Amino acid sequence: KQWYQRRVAVGIKCHNVDKNGPYGIMVRITDKEEAIVAVSDSSWKCSNKEETGWSTGSFQEDESWEPASDKTNQSPWGNPQFNEQVIWTAYKNDTTIFCRKVLPGD
Repeated sequence: KQWYQRRVAVGIKCHNVDKNGPYGIMVRITDKEEAIVAVSDSSWKCSNKEETGWSTGSFQEDESWEPASDKTNQSPWGNPQFNEQVIWTAYKNDTTIFCRKVLPGD
C-alpha cells in the first residue's frame, strides 16, 4: 500500500487601494488549541500574477513566485507579538498581490 501526504496551503489575495499609503499583509495561523502553526515571513511566496489554483496545495510555483519581502520596519507597522512579519512583493507599485504558504504536514 502506498501512502500520499496531502499538501495543505493557505492563499491570501490583497489589494492596496492607496499606492502612497502603507501596504502589507500580517498573518498568524493557529490550530484548534491556539498553537501557532505559521506566521507571515519570507518563507511565504508572493506574486502579482493570479494563476489558476494558486491557493491550493498542489500548485507548483514558477519564477514569478518570489519569497515575500519583509516590510515590518516600514511605518506604520508596530512590533509584531509572535514574530509575524509584514509581507508584500518586492515591488512597491504592485497594488494586488497573491501570497501563499504550504503548511507543515502532520
